[in-house]
Amino acid sequence: METSAATLEHSPPRTLYRPLAWLAVAAGLGIAADHALHSRLEASLFGLWWIGAAVALVCAEYAGRHQRESIAAAALLLAIGGAGAAWHHRCWNDFPAGDLGRFAAEEPQPTCVTGVLTDRVKISPPADRSPLRALPAQTMSETTLEVEQIRDGAGWRTAGGLTRLRVAGELHGVAVGDRVVIFAQLGRPLPPLNPGEYDWQAHERRFRRNSELYCDHVRCVTVTAVAPSLGFDGWLAGVRGWCERQLTANARRMTLRSCWQRCSVTKNG
Repeated sequence: METSAATLEHSPPRTLYRPLAWLAVAAGLGIAADHALHSRLEASLFGLWWIGAAVALVCAEYAGRHQRESIAAAALLLAIGGAGAAWHHRCWNDFPAGDLGRFAAEEPQPTCVTGVLTDRVKISPPADRSPLRALPAQTMSETTLEVEQIRDGAGWRTAGGLTRLRVAGELHGVAVGDRVVIFAQLGRPLPPLNPGEYDWQAHERRFRRNSELYCDHVRCVTVTAVAPSLGFDGWLAGVRGWCERQLTANARRMTLRSCWQRCSVTKNG
């Protein structure tokens, strides 16, 4: 008994069984492989990745039935890597023919589009004044729009895709799911112009947004159809709006209280 107890004490610890970690690594390597190969080949690899993943999955099934566990595990990891590469290729490179980004140019141009809001409106206060800023900062409202149509002369043309909507001022009275008509400037997110500058074009592309709309006034956004209040989305939007109103009211109250305390301290000092 003493020998067995001593053997257990000096035995090496068992390796933790974490299969999902291996799957995550395989998917990450597949994503990295697609990014590297597409930047060099400039070709569509979506079908190639899916065929490779299917072949590897068949090989894993065949090896598993013949008790070749190591080969089956390796083939399964290859299948996961191929699926991850195909997913990355579709999300990063494949966009519909009517995507709004295909109508956008580097120089913003006036346009009129219709669509549905897919995200809540985020209102950002103006930045602090700085002598390095040429133009005065202003309050901005930002959301995401799923485009449906774009104005083409006297008629409408079918469009699609997601775009970022930026409005100068505080945009109220709109919610997720509302159908709107927008008069704005249509442009593309700019790539980095200086070394070390943040790549906003790649940032927007991560969210499948290849264009952006800018309105210089909140009246450029008109709601044509209100989102239905029934369903989970409507209930969630109502709760989110109530929470935002409470936070905004309390934040203004705390700001006024802080200013009053500073004035009192300065007066007493």
